[in-house]
Parts: sequence; structure tokens; C-alpha cells
Amino acid sequence: MTRVRPAFAALAAVVGILCVLLGLVAGRVDRAVTSGEAARTVATAALADADVVAQASQAIARAAVAQGQELTDSRAGDLAIAALQGPLESLAAQVLSSDQVRTAVAAGITRVETRLVDELTARERATAPFTVGVDIGAELNARLDEVPVVGAFAPDLEIAPVEVEVVDAATFDQVRTAYAGIRFAGDWLAWIGAALLAVGMALSRRRARYAGWSVLGLAVGALAVAFAVGAVAPRALASAMPGGESGGLGAFVSTFLSDSGLAGLTDLMMQVGIVTLVAAIVALVIDRRRGAARDVSGAGSRAEATVRGS
Repeated sequence: MTRVRPAFAALAAVVGILCVLLGLVAGRVDRAVTSGEAARTVATAALADADVVAQASQAIARAAVAQGQELTDSRAGDLAIAALQGPLESLAAQVLSSDQVRTAVAAGITRVETRLVDELTARERATAPFTVGVDIGAELNARLDEVPVVGAFAPDLEIAPVEVEVVDAATFDQVRTAYAGIRFAGDWLAWIGAALLAVGMALSRRRARYAGWSVLGLAVGALAVAFAVGAVAPRALASAMPGGESGGLGAFVSTFLSDSGLAGLTDLMMQVGIVTLVAAIVALVIDRRRGAARDVSGAGSRAEATVRGS
């Protein structure tokens, strides 16, 4: 029993520290989703993706051409409008990539954030991509006068908001699974870890020393995470996840975490590391002083017993 208690205490400390660290990391990642940071990251990345912009531009141009042909009364007019699809695609691509549209998306990020959280946490969701609605009608109409012929009826065009696919269906299903685990870890792991550390302290004979070394382990772990995360980009971190970028966690990291998101995680773990390091030093100093006091008291008791025996 004498050897079992310290072994269980040490095991509880190691597992508890890991749980606390994982819980803190998961909680910070979850906040990136619920705060809108992840929605902003994925929407901005989508509008910077040439393939996504090209697909959206084609859809907008087709809709504009169809609407323009409805306004003409002749076959020749229809052909003339159809010939403008290429220029319209180019113009739509310019608008989608413009600062005005990105600003509009950022301004409406609360709606995207709410939708993202709802779709990530929905119990039942059909396999489908995650899309962001972008309304470029006003900006596109303002620039249509740059295109020959179209400018004459540009004010009559009504361009419906376009749904831009920001996460494909298969990836979003993986992300949903990963996010469920992240939310659980963020809600419970830190508490589970704290409970394990408390159990270990109850099993330990020298509790101040146990607390000091446990908190020191937490400090070292937090600082190690801070330095590791601060040294890599989101895509590199995603590659290090189980299953790589194609796995659920890897897909989540590469899709929703930006450099600023990782910077926030780094700052959090650095703060935790510094605070717990100071706490560990204080606890170990207290334990050492108590040990010295016990040694002095024990030496005095032994000397008194010797004197009495003589």
C-alpha cells in the first residue's frame, strides 16, 4: 500500500495535467468558432480562392445573361447578350475579390457565425457543403456600365445573392464530428483534470510538494504548447493531427483556424504557463521550508530523547 499510493498519485497528476491542457486548448478553439473568428476565417479564405471565385462568377454571369435576354425582343439581341457572358464573368470575379465585398462579408459575419454554429451542432444535417451568401448586386450593377451594350439596361438587372461554397460536403461532415469532440473537451476535460489532480493530492503524503510539482508540470506543458503552436502555421499544425489534413481534426484546423486564431491560443497558453510557473515555485518553496522545519523539530526531539535516556 505504501508504494501503491504514490504510484496512483503520480498517475493522477500526469493524466490530470494532460486533461487540463487539452481542455484549455479545446476551449480556446471552441471560442474561435462561437466568437465569429472561424466564420470570418473561412469566408475570407473562400473569397481569396480563385476556384471558388471562378465558380461563383460563372453562376452570376449566367444569371445576368438570362435576365438580360428576357429584356431583349430579338434573336440578335439574345446572341449579343450571350456574347457578353465572358466579360460579365470577369467583372463578377473582380467584384467578388474587391475590398467592398470582403467588407460586406465581414460586416455580416454575425449571421455567418450563427449559421456556422447551428450547422456544426445540428443533431441531424444532410450531407451538404457549407455556403456563405454574398450579395454583390449593388456593386455589380454599379460597374456594369463598364461593359459595352449592357450599360443601357444595367439599372434593370436584379442580381440575386450568390451562395459561395466555403467548405465542401465531405469535409464539413468531418469537421462536424471533430467539433463535437472539441466542444466536449472544452466543457469537461479541464474539470476532469482538476478532479484527478485533487485525487492525487489526497493520496499524497506531502501535499505541498505534490501541488508544487503538479503545477510545475502544468506550467511546462502549457509553455511547450505555446512555443509549439507559435512556431507553426495552421496548415502545418493540421498535418500533424491524427489522419493529417484529411482527418476530422486536421480538416477543422486547416479550415477554421487562422494565424490570428493560433496567436490567441499561444497567448492563452503562455499566460497559463507563466502564472502556473510562479504558483509552482511558491508551492515548492513552502514545501521546502516545511520540510526544513520538520527536520529541525525532529532533530530536537531526538536530542531530547537522547538526553532523557542518558
